[in-house]
Amino acid sequence: MLQQTQVSTATPYYLRFLERFPDIATLAATAQPEVLEYWAGLGYYARARNLHRCAQILVAEHGGSFPESAEKLPSFPALAAPLPPPLRPLPSGSVVPFSTATSSGS
Repeated sequence: MLQQTQVSTATPYYLRFLERFPDIATLAATAQPEVLEYWAGLGYYARARNLHRCAQILVAEHGGSFPESAEKLPSFPALAAPLPPPLRPLPSGSVVPFSTATSSGS
């Protein structure tokens, strides 16, 4: 939501989105038109569609959790491009040192 949108603008959308879709399973089970309704006003609707599809894949193929292997991440529609370390989803309990997460070259 924050790409091309100021934090002050995106925050109410984000909070409303999380209230309606508190977890991946809820997002995955919701019809796409309703997901888009909660995204309305932010633009870039392909992001909402990709996020919704990613949630559906996570539930159907990975038990509702991100895979532990970073190599599988590019196969998700919302994560097509390589992500910098601070934006990569981590397996439960994983810790990334702050210096690693914020470095631009690794």
